[in-house]
Amino acid sequence: MSKVRKKAPPPIDIDMLTMALQAADLDTSWWLDTHSGDVIPAPEDNEDANERKLIREQEQNPERYIAIEPIDDSVHIELMESYVATLEQEELSDALYVALSKKQPSWHFKNTLARAPACEDNWYAFKEQFYALQARQWLRDRSLEYKEVQAEGKETAVPAATITTRPLLELSTRLRGAGRRYLVSRQDEELVLTVFTLEQEKAAQLLAEVTINEHQLQGI
Repeated sequence: MSKVRKKAPPPIDIDMLTMALQAADLDTSWWLDTHSGDVIPAPEDNEDANERKLIREQEQNPERYIAIEPIDDSVHIELMESYVATLEQEELSDALYVALSKKQPSWHFKNTLARAPACEDNWYAFKEQFYALQARQWLRDRSLEYKEVQAEGKETAVPAATITTRPLLELSTRLRGAGRRYLVSRQDEELVLTVFTLEQEKAAQLLAEVTINEHQLQGI
């Protein structure tokens, strides 16, 4: 008697998941439908028949609909601090540190960074790389697949496997009294720079994780 193969879950769109993980400051929450691969708004209106039906389906089959918890806003603030630490323009970095010390730091950071368009573009690329890597790890933790969209527009499903080797580079620094530990490793054929806090009395915390190229590795 031949065994029935279990149907593989559909690939998940990494861009939609990345968006959902950044939704900490939005009212809308999100679910992942593991049967369709869709990221959908979580139902909230009990008066709507379709949303009531979806709520019942989730209660009956919780493994199908997975709530996507947004990454905490404090991580976003730490990410901004990590980006500022990479800047060579002392005047701009000082202004950004001041912005981050104020109430509503994200708003002040955005307005201050707008004075330097090139750095502003780099910041958004830095941020998107970080959240995309977090989205991939979120999927790996749940043994799910995700989509890679190639230049010609074809989608390729990537297995949810983590390939991690020992660090290619490891160093520690201290800037403005804050310790940082930097690790460069190869994951899924990509070079990944990971940044942690480095404090004597506290456990290390992940601040940032971004992909880099060989040329950037040589410059570290």
